[in-house]
Amino acid sequence: MRPPALVDVRTTVLPFIDFALSNGVEHIVFLSIAGADHSAHMPHRLIEQHLHRRTAAFTVLRSAFFLQNLESRFKDDLVEQGCLFVPVQERRVNWVDAREVAEVAATVLLTPASHRGKVYELAGPPVESWDEVLEVLRIALHRPVRVEAVPVFGYVTVLMNRGMSADDASLLTVLHLILRTGAAELADAQMTELSGRAPRSVTSYVREHARLWASAA
Repeated sequence: MRPPALVDVRTTVLPFIDFALSNGVEHIVFLSIAGADHSAHMPHRLIEQHLHRRTAAFTVLRSAFFLQNLESRFKDDLVEQGCLFVPVQERRVNWVDAREVAEVAATVLLTPASHRGKVYELAGPPVESWDEVLEVLRIALHRPVRVEAVPVFGYVTVLMNRGMSADDASLLTVLHLILRTGAAELADAQMTELSGRAPRSVTSYVREHARLWASAA
């Protein structure tokens, strides 16, 4: 996984990979993002390309949006302003539980030979529109909420006002803009096969954490 604070992976993550491989690490499992292959400038894409160039034993896990982002990225705006700010609204988005991604990563690490050279697209159930997601959150919060598309630079400002660094805010904005390619419209591409069960939906996840949302209402 690329540490969020490390934007310049050429001087950090890539040398770390080289060091690991030269010191006996036999298989690298990298947590990437859905759509990494659609943006030449994404650090995740650079890391994937580096793994291919090294001809190392690796597995790439391209994850859809984490359901946990509903709490870490969006909850404050929803609670304080009744609004979810995003720089792109017209596309549908797939969500996946980070815990299930971790389970897949553990499976790969325990049986690396079966997953060598594979790139897995990890997504949840059928994609949902922002409005559908907000309907689930409206019920959890017991109050009206809305989604508002904001200009790109405006979104960077929103994130920085929440305490995010300029680099991290810019990177997260690019992640959202990848939605315009349709890269986040996956639907349980390989998650069920790898985990052995159907992934959690937005509805089931929010219900599971109902107490958190109720306390914020």
